[in-house]
Amino acid sequence: MVLVLSAVAATSVLAYALLTSASMQAQVTNATADRIQRKYLAESGLNLALYYLQNPTASPVSLVYGTNGNIHYPGESNVVVPGMSGTLNIAVSNSANGIFDITSVATLDSVTTTAYSQVQLKKSRVFSSAANLKGNVSLTPLTIINGGVITDGTLNKGLALVNGLVTAVNGLLFGGNTYPSGTSLSYPMTAFYYMPFYFYDGKRYTAKSLPANVVTATLLDADTVNNPQNVWYASNDVKFLSSTTMTGTVVVKRDLTLQGNLTVTPKTGMPSLIIGRRLEMSGALRNLTSNGVTYLGEEIRASGLTGTSTISVSGAFIAGQSGWPVDGFAGWMFLSHNSSRSTLSGFADEMETINSVNIRSWEIDNARPK
Repeated sequence: MVLVLSAVAATSVLAYALLTSASMQAQVTNATADRIQRKYLAESGLNLALYYLQNPTASPVSLVYGTNGNIHYPGESNVVVPGMSGTLNIAVSNSANGIFDITSVATLDSVTTTAYSQVQLKKSRVFSSAANLKGNVSLTPLTIINGGVITDGTLNKGLALVNGLVTAVNGLLFGGNTYPSGTSLSYPMTAFYYMPFYFYDGKRYTAKSLPANVVTATLLDADTVNNPQNVWYASNDVKFLSSTTMTGTVVVKRDLTLQGNLTVTPKTGMPSLIIGRRLEMSGALRNLTSNGVTYLGEEIRASGLTGTSTISVSGAFIAGQSGWPVDGFAGWMFLSHNSSRSTLSGFADEMETINSVNIRSWEIDNARPK
């Protein structure tokens, strides 16, 4: 009888031990599952912040100016990720020019896991053709293009000389031959919407005011701290009355009239000339030389005899309206693609998509790396 009771007692103890062990194992399993889920949730916060940094127009909260001048997604609190338990608190700071620190704190059952990442973002625009046009285009005879043409309509070469790849979305009429279709195009140049402020390499600077009548031999802003790229801007019409040569950028929101000569060579990563509306060539022996990305919102007009005047672009020419922009100008147009001057590596507004991402660190279960 004693042996039986002892056996029963031993069996009960063993059963209790097994139940206790199973309960502890279940708790450990649940704790491990929660820890893994918090880890993935915290990492989701890093990915979410990185997405909004690259696509700021999609941000669910207002963008902010960072301490280093970059406009960016600031993060948000109590974020719920579909399909996952717990919440996220995301914070983004602008620790250096183009560099962002992201902290993501995941909370599940009152326990937190912190993840941290530092990323570097860069903006750029690349124009691969000498002439970047829109709509159905018929070139005028006194036109020489070296480096290709691209348009989202049809292109009629006529007597113009075109060297390089030619792409037209709706087919190309080129000496009677039809060429394959290309891809749809869009060339917005919204820089003047933000003037007198401009953005370079993610930081905001202030352009120098351009007078209505320019008579100086050069344009140079002595304030290299607030205007390091020597950008000059006018919200109204501007006339260049003599010969002006400059290293920098000219932005005219309305019309630019040339009654002399103008040569503009941009600094690295910048456009040379942006004209919101019309370019008017006034008289004979007027020469416009733009050694970089050049944008014209509307057409090229003429006053007086312009047969001996020239327009030269070495970089990339971008038309803002459909068709060939020449309207009355009788001189030569020379458009050449220059790969070293056809990339805007930093001159961009805050609404553009980031196209270069460098992840400098990515830490889970930790705060900022030590």
